[in-house]
Amino acid sequence: MTQRILAFAVAVGASLRLFHLGANSLWFDELLSLFIARSPLSAILTNETNNGHPFLFYALLHFWLKLGQSELILRLLPLTFSVLVIPAIYYLAQSLFDKKTGLIAAWLSAIFPFQIYYARELRMYSLVALLSTLILALFIQAQTRPNTRSKKIYWLGYVIISELAVYTNYFVAFNIVSVIGVSLAFRPWRSQWKYWLTANLTIGLLFLPQLVQFAQRLGQKSDGGLVASGGEAHLLSILTALYYLVFGHTAPIWLVPFGLFLVLILLTLSSYEQLRWNKKQLSPVSAPQSLALLWAVILIPMLVTLLISLAWRPIWFERTFTVASPAIIIIIASGLTHARLPLLSHSLAAALLITIIISLMTYLSHQDIAKPAMREATAYIIEQARPNDLNVHLTDGGIMAALYYAPESHPLLLPVTNSNWIRTANRERFGIQLVGTEIKSNRFWLTVIPGYMTNQQVNVLKILQREQGCTQVAKFGELPVTLVYLCKRLM
Repeated sequence: MTQRILAFAVAVGASLRLFHLGANSLWFDELLSLFIARSPLSAILTNETNNGHPFLFYALLHFWLKLGQSELILRLLPLTFSVLVIPAIYYLAQSLFDKKTGLIAAWLSAIFPFQIYYARELRMYSLVALLSTLILALFIQAQTRPNTRSKKIYWLGYVIISELAVYTNYFVAFNIVSVIGVSLAFRPWRSQWKYWLTANLTIGLLFLPQLVQFAQRLGQKSDGGLVASGGEAHLLSILTALYYLVFGHTAPIWLVPFGLFLVLILLTLSSYEQLRWNKKQLSPVSAPQSLALLWAVILIPMLVTLLISLAWRPIWFERTFTVASPAIIIIIASGLTHARLPLLSHSLAAALLITIIISLMTYLSHQDIAKPAMREATAYIIEQARPNDLNVHLTDGGIMAALYYAPESHPLLLPVTNSNWIRTANRERFGIQLVGTEIKSNRFWLTVIPGYMTNQQVNVLKILQREQGCTQVAKFGELPVTLVYLCKRLM
């Protein structure tokens, strides 16, 4: 029965992730993944093109491209990883608590909007969620196995998966830090220090070449930046990040406060009930040990990132905390399974389920506002353009979308100082050609994405509108819209 329920959860999760998978245009982050993966494998493995992330996801995508390069086929890779997260979370949750908790956690993983959202995006985050879950699961098995031989096998698996994980995303290192911290905090795990110390030293030594390379590039002045600037962070950012790791970008704005309240109250109530009531459980891991590990995985990356953002430069991206998403799911699942106040817990769970359903219906039935309708805009230009018209773009996302959807239109980038994310060295690799403000053509099409423009780009657009006689001719999709201007050079 357990296997059937789990299989049904996997089927439901896969169906939700597949629904209209190729409906939205690829946006900048996804296009960046694609163009990096199109690079020679040697350039990917040496991180020449990778812009701040290790190489594993791009290397896997490099080989996946042989299956095709449509939006649907490309997104099937992260979707596959996300579907595998569902049984992986079951395995981790039942190792920490019991099978019932594992099943509830698997179902939450199947329907949580954050998991679905990043399953449908051509980035490494679903792979990060999978590997992060497996790291914790293998650690628990390695610590609790009485047999020396099986213990060594699980520690070996922990080393291999951890190494794959840190070569996918630097933030997975926080999982390893959490494992070390919790191992030191609890005597049963601390007594096995030879195993976990050897395992983590091995991970560090194998990751050293990547770490040295990262440090060297961090010290170099790069016009594209190795560490992307994120949003401004403050003390309440941790609370909003917890909400984001459940709902992502899916909830309508009017539902966000209610969703935030439900997430915070369920996490608090679940943790309280585990510590207050669940003194004994079927798992060899105690409730304090389980909660300490899960909350360490959640809070350590957030607190470190918050400190860096406040003291040095803003690097706060909620999606980088994907490493914490499995822990949030399991904490909520444990509270629902072992609730001593079932009426309250189940009422809150019902409210959360309704909020999730509304969010998913909104997300799956509308254009994703984070993904501008570049496919439609590019098709419009191709249909309307005359033979000598130029196809000009102000943003990196615009030029890369045009190169993907219509390379035959020979798109051009009008670079603006301090406004472009793609490093100069990568422009040639990606096939990006430049044009200056003195555009030598009587007619050119200028595509802009207002939601992704800097103030400098907005000023350039105003100048072109004033001096070149630009006229708005079309817009596509919901906010942030893609605007297409037909510009006639003044004679």
